[in-house]
Formats: sequence, C-alpha cells, structure tokens
Amino acid sequence: ISEPFRKIWAPFLFENMDTQGSAILFGRIQTYYVFIALVGGLIVAVNAGPILNLISPSPFQEAARIVPIIVLAYVCWSSNMIFESGIFIRKRTDIKLYIVLASAVTNVICNLTLIPLYGALGAAWAVFAGFLVFPICSYFISKKHYFIQYEFGRIFKMLVAGVMTFGLCGIVKTVNQSIILLEIVLAMTFAASLFLFRFFNAEEISMLKSVLLKKRGVVWQWLLLMK
Repeated sequence: ISEPFRKIWAPFLFENMDTQGSAILFGRIQTYYVFIALVGGLIVAVNAGPILNLISPSPFQEAARIVPIIVLAYVCWSSNMIFESGIFIRKRTDIKLYIVLASAVTNVICNLTLIPLYGALGAAWAVFAGFLVFPICSYFISKKHYFIQYEFGRIFKMLVAGVMTFGLCGIVKTVNQSIILLEIVLAMTFAASLFLFRFFNAEEISMLKSVLLKKRGVVWQWLLLMK
C-alpha cells in the first residue's frame, strides 16, 4: 500500500503545494491514506492467526500475537510520508537525520527495556515505539514550514473503530476461525463503527449513495439478463 503511494505522492505534492486549498486537500489525502492503510492492516492482523494455523507448525503459530503490533507500527511509519511534507517543501531534508536518530534511540531503549521482560512481544512494541517517533516528530517540525489542515478527529475515529473491529474479530476467532466469516465480521463491524462515529461527511455519504445506486443498477440488469 505504501510504496505505490510513495511514488506518486512527491510529484503530486510539489505540483499542488501552491494551489488554493492545498492545505485542506493534503489533509484529506492523509485521512484517506490512513483509512486504506488501516483497512489493509486490519485484514492482515485479523487473519494472521488462522493463516499461520494453516501453513505453519505449532511452534510458529505464536507469531500471530505480534502481527497486529507490527502492522500498527507500519501504519504509523507509512503515514509519515504526508506529515513530513513541510520538510521537503522547504528543502530541510537535513532535519530527517535527527528524526531517524530519535527513532533509532527510542527503538534501542525500548528493546533493552522490553525484551528482557516480554521477549518477542517486547521487541514488537519497541518497533512500534520507534516507528511512532517518525510521524510525531515530522508533524511538529513540518507544520512550522508548511501548514496542512489535518483531520485528526476523523483519524482518531478510524483508530477507535479499528480497535473495536479487531477486538470483536478476536472474540469471533475463539469460536470459529473461518477466514470468510472473519472478513464478513471485519467489513460489517468497521463500516458500522464508522457510521456510528459519524466519520463520513455529507459529500462522502452522497458519493457512497451514488456508487451503491449504480452498482444496484448493474446487479439488476445482470439479474434481468439471467432471467
């Protein structure tokens, strides 16, 4: 998810950085990117256990416990691409060295502290802590060079919906580890949570209705042909 986006983001950023409304546009793109990354991450995290049970012997199946943490770490790390926009716009790439050093120091300290206590699980949390440094530092530094109107409220709603969805899927897995069932529960719970938290704005709801109506028309035509 992150690498294709990374290839198109830089050209798009420099092409549109001086256009009217760019601050809102870039903030909205960040929201949509986190949405896509979070959905992809949920699919991986939820299905890690059942898939490992199918393809690996029992000593390796415990690895499913650290997958959600690593997934969350990569969501944080990849979201840094937009948060660091101001650094690139103002050509202050030298600052990235200090951000990388801060991340590395955080990771080492957390490894030394957590691994003796929690083993591989501690190492996973150390990765998360190190990767979390990237977007936090980049945001606070970049906003001094270039303002972007981020939708933090909506991003927070997504994260809460993601935690709720992962928790419910975890309960379902204790009863039935069917991958198809998990996908259905994931999709319905995440979508319902977003609507419950009023994540979608009026424009997005209108667009969703338009898409669903078009899809319904296609399905209806297909049923008439089959008949």
